[in-house]
Amino acid sequence: MADLKHLMEEGRQAHVPDPGAFDRLVRRRQRKQLRRRLVAGALAIVISAAGLSVAYRITGSRPGPSASRSPSASRGPTASASVTAPGTKPSETTGLFELNPRTGRLTHTQLPNPPPGNLVGSLGFPVLAAEGGVWIGEGGGPATVLRADPRTGRVEEVVISHTKVEASLLAAADNSVWALPLGSAGLGPAVPSGGGALARIDPASNRVVSHVPVPTGGAGLAVSGNRLWVARTDGVVERVNTDSDRLEHSIAAGPNASGLAAGAGYLWVADDVAGAVYRVDPVTGQVRAIALHGNADRIAADSSGAWVLDRQHGSVTQINPDGSVGDTVGLGPAPNSITAGEGAIWVADPGDGNVWRIDEATRQTTPYPLPQSPGTSEIAVGDGVVWISIK
Repeated sequence: MADLKHLMEEGRQAHVPDPGAFDRLVRRRQRKQLRRRLVAGALAIVISAAGLSVAYRITGSRPGPSASRSPSASRGPTASASVTAPGTKPSETTGLFELNPRTGRLTHTQLPNPPPGNLVGSLGFPVLAAEGGVWIGEGGGPATVLRADPRTGRVEEVVISHTKVEASLLAAADNSVWALPLGSAGLGPAVPSGGGALARIDPASNRVVSHVPVPTGGAGLAVSGNRLWVARTDGVVERVNTDSDRLEHSIAAGPNASGLAAGAGYLWVADDVAGAVYRVDPVTGQVRAIALHGNADRIAADSSGAWVLDRQHGSVTQINPDGSVGDTVGLGPAPNSITAGEGAIWVADPGDGNVWRIDEATRQTTPYPLPQSPGTSEIAVGDGVVWISIK
């Protein structure tokens, strides 16, 4: 009997659990659960990011004509900007490009995808660096101006008209951004019969605060002496009274107008039909016609006078402030747009994939690589940087 009790006691002792075994088992299970949670959390982040990407593509696309949109709506962040080393061509072919004229570095910001109709027309999307942002006059659908912040990639959208346009010309005056929609035969009428409207955008709210009726189609915007001027396709230039938002002081420059610039105390009106430029004194209204040997497709101006782009011959001709015709500088095969700033003339040429810099003093040209694109481009200078939009 004693032996039996002894055996039973040994059995009970053999089955008594180790006091630390349960704690070790709990810790092992906790470690497993932690690993599962970490894996699940990482997977959730991946899925969430993919969902946001899809959602952005859906919400970032432009709604159709029947969709309802507020006059100013955020499109949210764009893709991250990419930087291209000086002297090399970027892989991207559309969007907003920032060229540092001192280093030659090119930075690209991909804008929200435009609708397919944006490829219609010969004009690119005008770009303007002013009032705390970079503004792009989009087209191919309702007249829309984008306000981009390349530093953060954020884009704000301002709808200025629900009629179809090719693009919108841009200018900055009186603490406002002004947008003038341009029509396209491929898109139908851009403006109602009898004329269109110049839209005034408040940069503080990114909203259109007023419209200025323009009797006929617009050809250009320029600022001279802090005054905003509009060129009409019929060759008339008019000053905008930014206090009353009305046109005043009309000057008949010539029979046609294809562009407008201000510099050296004058307004310069390009006429691509006559191959001429009209120098207009904004104070006296005196006009001088200047005949060119080539075309007058686009125009820019600064204190050195006017610079006229000839797309067909791939050249730029300078006109002195006194009206005499200066040098002609040869560039690439298909220059598309021109601007002045940072002590030079800048020309975008998607045909050879370059932005050309013309030194005003020496006429020496320097190419900066751009993507070779079948689209068109627009160029502007602001904040010490050259901005190029390519569609």
